[in-house]
Amino acid sequence: MRSPLETGLLLILTMAVPFLIGIVIVYAILIGTGCPQCSYSCGEYCNKAGPRSFNKSGIITTLFQLNPNISVSKLAEKYEICSDSLLRKFDSKAIDHTFVVSISEDVYVDDLNEQRYLCTAVILTFKWILSSSNCIKEEHTVSSGIYRIFVRAGSNYWIKGGSEHEIKRIVAADSTTHTVTAIELQVEFPRLPSIRPVMLSTTSLYTNYGIAEMYGWRSNESLPLKYRKKYVKMVSELVIIYRDDICENIAERQPHLFCAMEVKPQNDICMYLRGFPLIRGKVLVGIDVGGICDHNRNITVHLIYEISYALNWLKGLTGVYVEHA
Repeated sequence: MRSPLETGLLLILTMAVPFLIGIVIVYAILIGTGCPQCSYSCGEYCNKAGPRSFNKSGIITTLFQLNPNISVSKLAEKYEICSDSLLRKFDSKAIDHTFVVSISEDVYVDDLNEQRYLCTAVILTFKWILSSSNCIKEEHTVSSGIYRIFVRAGSNYWIKGGSEHEIKRIVAADSTTHTVTAIELQVEFPRLPSIRPVMLSTTSLYTNYGIAEMYGWRSNESLPLKYRKKYVKMVSELVIIYRDDICENIAERQPHLFCAMEVKPQNDICMYLRGFPLIRGKVLVGIDVGGICDHNRNITVHLIYEISYALNWLKGLTGVYVEHA
């Protein structure tokens, strides 16, 4: 028969052991998920964990390129990048191509099977799309052009799948600067789940090194046609929006332009993306309209046209209220 002391100790152990096991399990879960919402601030979390454990999307490394003299903790707090939900949002492998289309042209007048990728565009309405003026200009009309220019929608590939649509007219917002071009189709897009208009942002693009995504195609013209057809699919590039001294000088002349830098830059430096739409949470915030070669950092600085500047123009041009957020 146990003494009162033994009974008390046994009772304590019976209650304490499961409690301790529970604490260990919870702690392991928090460490495994990298919980930044713990007893310390976001910046403290990033500083304790180190950039390596919090850099699967490359965000911190990219920000260090822009801010080499700032600590990890200050960087994280200043730009609000230490967010599990934010990283999960941008770490998705699925690419939503429903609001993005490609613009291509025939390489030869007498051969409609050989095509050249021109640029990417985004769907405004079922009759209108929007792209960069550097890609396609007003003189590129169907009647005056030698080559057939067309739009492909509803496909991950710029050269096959989905449906082809001919262009009726092209209207530039401002031909004297790096801006955007609206394109009207001959016939409306079909109402399909794979084709839908994008919402437009009414707020400023530039907020504390905001994170967004660019959608489009990187077409390698040196590849044979059969390989381009098979392998060139749409990509989604994570970018950081910013303004440094170079961008500030540009903004003095053209306040509607901002800069963006790819989180994981590709090897095609100075090969601009030509019309890539800049998307944040299914909302269009800008259009890639050009670039600057930054050979010191071995990157391309993308010039982004802020879409909120074009809202009134687009509404007057299309005659349709463009949905925005």
